[in-house]
Amino acid sequence: MKKKMFFWLEGFSVDLKSLAMFRICFGIVLFIDVFYRLFYINDFYSDMGVLPREALISQFLSNWESSLLLISGRGEVIFVLMSIALIFIAMMTVGYRTRLATFFVWLFINSIHARAQIVLHGGDDLIRVLLFWCNFVPLNAEFSVDRYLNPQGKPLSSKLLSFGSAGLLLQLMAMYLFTAALKLHPVWDREATAIYYALSLEQFTDSMGRWLLNFPQLLQTMTIATLILEWVGPILVLFPFVNRYCRTWVALSFIGFHFGLFVCLHLGPFPWTCMAAWLMVFPGEFWQHFAFWKYRPILWVSEQVKRLQWQTEVPRVPFSKVFEATAAVFIFLMLAWNLTHHESFPYRRTENFRILMNVTELYQKWNMFAPYPRKDDGWYVIEASLFSGKIINPMAEDFIYTEEKPADVAATYINSMWRKYLTNTWLKTNHAYRVHFGKYLCRKWNSDKTNLDDKINTMKIYYMMEMTPPPGYPAKPTKKELLWRHYCIDKPSDWND
Repeated sequence: MKKKMFFWLEGFSVDLKSLAMFRICFGIVLFIDVFYRLFYINDFYSDMGVLPREALISQFLSNWESSLLLISGRGEVIFVLMSIALIFIAMMTVGYRTRLATFFVWLFINSIHARAQIVLHGGDDLIRVLLFWCNFVPLNAEFSVDRYLNPQGKPLSSKLLSFGSAGLLLQLMAMYLFTAALKLHPVWDREATAIYYALSLEQFTDSMGRWLLNFPQLLQTMTIATLILEWVGPILVLFPFVNRYCRTWVALSFIGFHFGLFVCLHLGPFPWTCMAAWLMVFPGEFWQHFAFWKYRPILWVSEQVKRLQWQTEVPRVPFSKVFEATAAVFIFLMLAWNLTHHESFPYRRTENFRILMNVTELYQKWNMFAPYPRKDDGWYVIEASLFSGKIINPMAEDFIYTEEKPADVAATYINSMWRKYLTNTWLKTNHAYRVHFGKYLCRKWNSDKTNLDDKINTMKIYYMMEMTPPPGYPAKPTKKELLWRHYCIDKPSDWND
C-alpha cells in the first residue's frame, strides 16, 4: 500500500542532485541581479531617486508591506545592505550554512523588491516565490560545503518527496498552468497572432525578434506551440506514469523555450530564473555526464572553510513536522490565490487571506502576455526647457531633443529596470508616479549646475504611442501624448495646476 501511494505521489518528488544544481544556478542568477542593482541605487532605492521613502510609504506601500531598505534614504547605507545580501546569496550558492543563508536571502530580496515595486516584472515575482519554497527543502543535501564537511549526514534515498518538494514543484508548474488559463483569447487559440503582437513591442524586442516578424506562419506555429507547452509540460512533469526520460525532455524543452525568449526579448532575469528553476526537474542520472566539473568549485570553498575552522550545518533531508505542515498549508493557499484570478472561480479573497499572502510575500499573478500581449507600443520624449531658452532631452544619450523614432526603440531604455519603470509609468493606473519622476529629473540635472542658465525650469514628458496593427495591415500614425508637465524652480504664469 505504501509503495502504491509513493508511486502516485512520485511526480511531486525532486532528485537531491537536481535540487543542488538548481540552488547553484539560481544563486548565480540572484547574485548577478542584485550586484547589477548596486549601480542604480541612486535611481531606484535612495531618496534621491524616482521614489523617495516618504512618497513610497504615504502613497504606495500597504500597511502589511515593509523593507529593510527603508531604514535609510542614503545611497551609502543601501549599498551596505545590498552588499550584505550578496554575502548571504554567495553562502546559499555554495551551500554554506544553507538554511540560515536561504532565509536571509529571502528576507533581503523581499526588501529590495518592496522598496521599488514599480520596476518589478515576472522574473522578480518568480524569484520571490521560489525563495519562499526554498526554505522548506534541503538545498544543501548535495554539492554543498555543508555536505562535504559533514559527510555523515548521507540521506537514505537520492529523491526527496515532501510537502516542501511538492510546494517548490507546484509553484513552478503553477506559473505555466495559470498563465495558460489566463490566455483564453482569440489571439492565442483561434487567430494565433499572440507571438506576432509580442514581438511587435519594439520597446522589448531585440534584433532576432524583429527578424522573426518576417515569418508570419512560423509565428502562428510558435503561438500554438507555446500554449501547448504551457498546458501539457507541467502535467507531464507531475503525472506519475511519466518516466524520467520524459521529465528530461520536458525540462530541456522549457529551457530551450526560455533561451529563445532571452534571444528575442529584453525580459531581465526572467528567462535565466526559469532556466535555473527547471534544473530541479531533471532526474539524478542526468548529472553523471557532468561529473568532471561539478565538484571542484564547492570542494575548493569547503577547504577554505575547513582551514578557517568556520562552523557549518549538518544537512537534514527530513524536515520537522511543523515545517511539513506549514508547507502543506501554503500549498493550498498558493493554489487558492492563483484560482481567485479567474472570474469563474466561485470564491473571492478575504482581507485576512490578502494580508497573509502579503506578509509572506507569496502573492502572485502569472499574466505574462495574458490574456493577450499589449498592442500599445512607443517611446518617451522629454522636452525640457533651460533658463537660457535651450530645449533638451535629459534622458537622451546626447541630450538632443527630437521626436524622430529611434532606430532601435529597445536601446533607448538603459536596462530592464528602467524599461519596466517607464512602461509602468505610462499606464494610467500609475499616474501618481509621474510627479516623482519629474522631481527626479529636476534633481538629477540641476544638482551639479552652478549657472542658472544651464538649469532646467520646466519640462513636458511625452509618450510617442504607436498601436500595433493586425498582421498585414498598415501601421497608424504615431500619437504624441502628454503624460506630465513639471516645473523645477519657477512656476510659469500660464500653469494653473
